[in-house]
Amino acid sequence: MSVDQQSTPVEQPPTMGPLARLRPGEVLRCESDVLGEWTWFFAVEDGQPVRYHEIEDYEREDVLARHVAAIVADPDVEDTVVSQRELENVRGKADE
Repeated sequence: MSVDQQSTPVEQPPTMGPLARLRPGEVLRCESDVLGEWTWFFAVEDGQPVRYHEIEDYEREDVLARHVAAIVADPDVEDTVVSQRELENVRGKADE
C-alpha cells in the first residue's frame, strides 16, 4: 500500500536581488520624488517578499521578488537598507 504524501514547500529568503542584502531586523526603504514623493518599504517575512507603501497606509502587501528588483532598478528610486524599527515607527507599531 502506498501513501501519497503532500510536501509543503519551505519558503526560503531571497538569495539574489535587492532583498538578499537584508539581514534580520532590516528592511529596504525606497523613496522617489519623481514618482510622486512616496516612501515605501520592502521586507521578507516568513520567506515572502512584502511591501508597505505610504499610499496604502503602510499595510502589508505580498509581492514578487522580481517586482522588488524592478522597482529598485528604477533610476528614479533611491533605496536604503534601514532598521525594521523605522518601518514600525511609520506604521505606528513601534511600542506594540
